[in-house]
Amino acid sequence: MWTDYQKELIHPGFQQNYQLGFRGGSEKLKSYVSVDYFNEKGILKLDEMKRYTARLNVDYTLTDWMKIGLQSQLTYYNQSIRRDPLNQANKISPLGSLYDEQGNFNFIMLDGQTANPLSDEQPGVFNNNILTTRTLTNGYIEITPLKGLTFRSTIGANLSNSRNGAYSSPKSIDRSLTGKSLATYNVSNGRTINWENVLTYQKTFEQHSFTFTGIGSSLATTSDNASASGVNQLIPSQLFYSLGSATEEIKINSAYSKNNLVSFAARVNYGFKDRYLLTLTARKDGSSKLAPGNKWTFFPSAAFAWRIIDEGFMKNVRKLSDLKLRVSYGIAGNDPSGPYATQTTLTRIAFGFDEVAYPAYTFSRNVGNTALGWELSATQNLGLDFGLFDGRINGSIDYYDTRTSDLLLDRGLPPTTGVTTVKQNIGKTRNRGVEVVLGSTNVRTRDFTWNSSLTFTKNKEEITELVTEGNDIGNGWFIGSPISVFYDYEKLGIWQTSEAEAAKAMSPTQLPGEIKVKDQNGDGKIDAVNDRVILGTPRPKWSGGLDNTIKYKGFDLNVMIYARIGAMINSDRYARFDQQGVGNSTAGLDYWTPENPTNEYPRPNKNAGLKYLSTLGYRNASFARIRNVTLAYNLPVSKFNWKIIRGLRIYATAKNLATFTRLDYDPERGGSENFPMTKLFVFGLNVNL
Repeated sequence: MWTDYQKELIHPGFQQNYQLGFRGGSEKLKSYVSVDYFNEKGILKLDEMKRYTARLNVDYTLTDWMKIGLQSQLTYYNQSIRRDPLNQANKISPLGSLYDEQGNFNFIMLDGQTANPLSDEQPGVFNNNILTTRTLTNGYIEITPLKGLTFRSTIGANLSNSRNGAYSSPKSIDRSLTGKSLATYNVSNGRTINWENVLTYQKTFEQHSFTFTGIGSSLATTSDNASASGVNQLIPSQLFYSLGSATEEIKINSAYSKNNLVSFAARVNYGFKDRYLLTLTARKDGSSKLAPGNKWTFFPSAAFAWRIIDEGFMKNVRKLSDLKLRVSYGIAGNDPSGPYATQTTLTRIAFGFDEVAYPAYTFSRNVGNTALGWELSATQNLGLDFGLFDGRINGSIDYYDTRTSDLLLDRGLPPTTGVTTVKQNIGKTRNRGVEVVLGSTNVRTRDFTWNSSLTFTKNKEEITELVTEGNDIGNGWFIGSPISVFYDYEKLGIWQTSEAEAAKAMSPTQLPGEIKVKDQNGDGKIDAVNDRVILGTPRPKWSGGLDNTIKYKGFDLNVMIYARIGAMINSDRYARFDQQGVGNSTAGLDYWTPENPTNEYPRPNKNAGLKYLSTLGYRNASFARIRNVTLAYNLPVSKFNWKIIRGLRIYATAKNLATFTRLDYDPERGGSENFPMTKLFVFGLNVNL
């Protein structure tokens, strides 16, 4: 008896989305009101979400020189999220049945230790529910006291509160080995206030046009949360609502954070004959997340565009319908994602005397950096926009070169320091590449059109400098290579029976059937210092897309294809190998024996002493995918003389319809075996009243 756990776990998902909107007003008043309902059931049971949304947009002209407006949105989420069972389902042995002879569910597998991947789906075993309310509101006032002069002040608030309650019974996947339940309750609140003021002055005389813009903005973000947890609930049906009745390990935690970002900018736009266009920008930002003395920095930028097509010498070039040259240079910055990277915080630890517990505290494993500064990126761009044959063909070509200094990353530290990581400005990188966009109208008649769009991107990323003044092998950073690389031994295959002496010469303990790796420096032995190399990177060599839209009378068909070539992944699916021959993996289909001299997977080993198993998962992740196909029909409502309905569109969409790759695994998932990419089929109806 065996069980296909993926088949038992994965079911067709379902989505519903309904939206109703009304637009109206008068000469002075413009308004829009809409409500939205979204319901999704995922491909796994207990994974679902309902979302309710209401929107209100109002613009009102008070006088000839003043108007006000409000945009608001209220959203409520009710979401259930389950623990991902697929990673475990792909590892365990398929032997056994879901139910015993009496029809009772088997919570534990045949080995007596592993939880059944379907355990959480049983009644009363697992519950993880999140309730979230989010309010987004923006109000503005705009005045025009003088001709060409406009002042607009906008203040916005993003408010959210969330409750996350989770309960895992002793029979759940997480708690099956402990035999005790666990419940957690977390409440969090977030508040973001954004105030932006923009002063604009426009002036045109003769063939010159000027636009002067001044901007001042502030962004304040505050969050707080409180959580509680308890082990071994007295009454399981109370789930996460009565944590005080838990008999063990009652814990309470809370946290608060706040950060601010203040920005000032000035911009000048100049145009001559709408042919020569110049933009100059100066910006200064200050972030509370950075160290004293490093909070403020200056970001200049400049851009120039030349509409070559408008020059007199282009009049006789009839095949060109557009030609524009663009050049720009600018500096941008990033601050840390967390608000307190400059500080070392305290954390509570278990401590006691004579079997009596006492509260004790120590420094966090993440040490603060009192010299933390902005990450700065200087980008230069050269672009060309063009059109041919009266716009039948159009496109753009861009070359960009971004040099980043003071790169912000979490740097792992040696264990001897007593801490784990520090947020640090670790060095410099360079990103350069080419982006091409090409559009065409292939066929255009009264009833039939066919338009195509092609995109192509090729990028090269490399580290050019590190604070270590050389490669940082411990963190996997290498000068001349991308930030993210796979650094490991290079697998050549499996040592065969005829290579027994060669295997022993390379390593005295190696035998036929074990993994053969390359001796990179040719010294006749394998060691971590000299024989590990950069195998690849998750960054693709290039990516691109092809989009085709065909319209015939009321019908239209859109097909979008996306490709990503040259990336590498380290896949859990291929790396999973139990040396003792138990569990479930692709290795079970093609492991080495004298009768099956494969080069894919090594022989089983009951002593679990095989080397270089980390090399098994690396794969070329190139793929092409039909990402979207949409077929629609617009009913000719004018022929029916319907007074209420102004437009009626019926459509069907298929997303992620097919993937073309050498792997029997979806490479866009990366290396993990969690939720797979889903195929989505949508049927919809749009009605305009």
